Amino acid sequence: MIELFEGKHTSDLSDRHAQSIIQLCQQMNNELNEQGFLYRELEQVAQVVDLIFHGLTNNKFELVPALGTLLEVLSIPFEKEKSSDELKEVPKMPLVFNGFCKLLEFEVPID
Repeated sequence: MIELFEGKHTSDLSDRHAQSIIQLCQQMNNELNEQGFLYRELEQVAQVVDLIFHGLTNNKFELVPALGTLLEVLSIPFEKEKSSDELKEVPKMPLVFNGFCKLLEFEVPID
């Protein structure tokens, strides 16, 4: 998904960015399945949050619904693959929080 945001030919397709985030999040969180992100995915989640922030600062407001679905999945506890994941990966949690701090400070222009 990150390649879609950063790709030479797809970096301006914010509607596709939003749709891919929504699709991924709906696969993880639906009536048949409720699964959070893996601890080892913290850095990628933080990167997606940062890419959403940069999209919003460039007036790509079609990313707002994708941010909502991402928040829904982030409300589900993270999954671990190994018992040591929490110890190794939780220190990366501030990366995600820092991304959300930028979003909270962002003023959405109301027209």
